[in-house]
Amino acid sequence: RIKATGEKIGSLLINPGGPGESGKESAASMSGTLPAELQERFDLVGFDPRGVANSTPAVWCNSDADHDRLRADNVVEYTPEGVAHLEKLTREFVQRCVDKMGPDFLANVGTASVIKDLDALRVALGDEKLTFLGYSYGTRIGANYAEEFPQNVRAMVLDGAIDPNADPVEADVRQAAAFQQAFDDYATDCAIDPDCPLGTDPAKAVEVYHSLVWPLVDNPAETADPRKLGYNDSVVGTILPLYSPGLWRHLTTALTEIKNGRGDTMLALADLYMGRDAQGHYNNGTDVRIAVNCVDKPAITDRAT
Repeated sequence: RIKATGEKIGSLLINPGGPGESGKESAASMSGTLPAELQERFDLVGFDPRGVANSTPAVWCNSDADHDRLRADNVVEYTPEGVAHLEKLTREFVQRCVDKMGPDFLANVGTASVIKDLDALRVALGDEKLTFLGYSYGTRIGANYAEEFPQNVRAMVLDGAIDPNADPVEADVRQAAAFQQAFDDYATDCAIDPDCPLGTDPAKAVEVYHSLVWPLVDNPAETADPRKLGYNDSVVGTILPLYSPGLWRHLTTALTEIKNGRGDTMLALADLYMGRDAQGHYNNGTDVRIAVNCVDKPAITDRAT
């Protein structure tokens, strides 16, 4: 909680998305970026939803070794055998969650429970009505709150809204299409530089990218870290810089290294995205994301999708 610098109107509650991201940490980091006029009139309040980060109990399904093992699995075949392998990994993941956290707790980490906590937090802060800033998944929290407690809403900003009517498969396809567009934009910008690791023809960038990362399925790139860089981590590491043009230079460095047989920067990007610190410890963002989505989203019963 960061106190207002002037005459206070109330509290601005912040959720950065995920699900699984820490609102507590985000409020602290955002205090230097939000308009001074806003910080003059509002306390900035970050909260960790159920199961996230500093909440107790926190959702912990996987050990550090479990996460490393899953990331090192480079099976990418979409044959019946490959799909069966992915299903097996998923079932094992779910069973670890149930064994460690219990079904009753997991059934109550969804957004329907979080919005009740949010209203309780509003009351505890002494605010007659809620002022809320939500990004990405945080827009789902805000929208659901407004639907459940419309009389308690003062104002909301929902940035990067999630389509509440999209089924899980459709949502994943839309996200993949958005990442592809971001990659194409990056490739076009990169191609201006004659040293671009994807070449100077944006139309061939995807083909060149595949030529760099597909070999990592069988032959991971050398890194200072003994884990090396495999295919899965190369894709995850690519995704992170696509969120912001300000990060594109890191992707250029990473791809240039892969072109030269090294994977250090790309592995570091993947670690950052997956919440792994320099000591090899993970945050629980991945575990929370899967647990919350399992509660919130309709089950996929058609294996063909």
